[in-house]
Amino acid sequence: MKKRLVSLMVLALCLALCGGAVAQTDFPTKEITYLCGYGAGGSSDIQARLMQPYAEEYFGQPMVVENLGGAGGCTALTDFNTRAADGYTISSFNTTPLLKYVMGQTDFDYFEVFDFLACVITTPIVVVVTADSPYQTIEELNAAAQENPEMLLYASAGAGSITHLAAELWQSQSGLKFTHVPFNGGTEALTGLLNGSVDFEVASLSEVLTKHEEGSLRILASCTNTTILSTDGETDLNIPVLEGCDVKVIQGVCVQKSVPEEIKAKLAEALKGICTDERYLADMKQAGYDVDYMDRETFTTYLTESAADFKAIVDEAGLADEIGA
Repeated sequence: MKKRLVSLMVLALCLALCGGAVAQTDFPTKEITYLCGYGAGGSSDIQARLMQPYAEEYFGQPMVVENLGGAGGCTALTDFNTRAADGYTISSFNTTPLLKYVMGQTDFDYFEVFDFLACVITTPIVVVVTADSPYQTIEELNAAAQENPEMLLYASAGAGSITHLAAELWQSQSGLKFTHVPFNGGTEALTGLLNGSVDFEVASLSEVLTKHEEGSLRILASCTNTTILSTDGETDLNIPVLEGCDVKVIQGVCVQKSVPEEIKAKLAEALKGICTDERYLADMKQAGYDVDYMDRETFTTYLTESAADFKAIVDEAGLADEIGA
């Protein structure tokens, strides 16, 4: 009797273990939530929603986008860390949380808590004005700033954001002085520009490219040393690059480290499939994004090296006070 009881217990344990293995093998059996740390309409939100039509093909289930803005994307990451580590929620991870991590402004060490599944896009950072702005060129804007230091107001996606860092680096390299007006994300910063609250914005290209082509905005310069193409993906817009500036927005996807490895591998493979799909590449190019796919290992290395680079920029340019350290 005792032997039979032990045998039944062993059998039950085996079934439980096998059941867990089957559950992981069958992943996913329901929709995937993509947690976006920024408001609707910003560059991170646009990227996530352009990914949505391809999600079911590659993940095997639909993907829903959940927006949770605040603290340059860090609010969402803090919330994400409290959620079930089952792979059914993945999160955006971009340049601003990385910069805040470098400055010691995060609730925990992202590299200890998260695994980084893929880099999905990179986006140039640009200087943009409204169509009715008196500044037709970057030279005219620079001249006005030189004549009246700190009189020109500029918008960024927030204090300590990568667009803020780009603007402060530009000032450090050029000797110009502007007055920073931080907003809660790129969408609000663009609204501030359009309603006349500021003189110009330092923004992600994807948030302003179509408006530049439509004529409601005018891109004066780039903070990223790359060619700026139109939405056709071919025409060079001949946007000048600010000397001494070469920073860009990176957008990746992360998951909790405690998610089972098999599930992380499935998520990473699905993201690779989407990011190498020619249809998705065309959609992203039209929206002003460069799909700069990196796999798990490459992206983790890139983030580690970028953190060191950001720290060097902040220290060498003396930007700690300006970006809110």
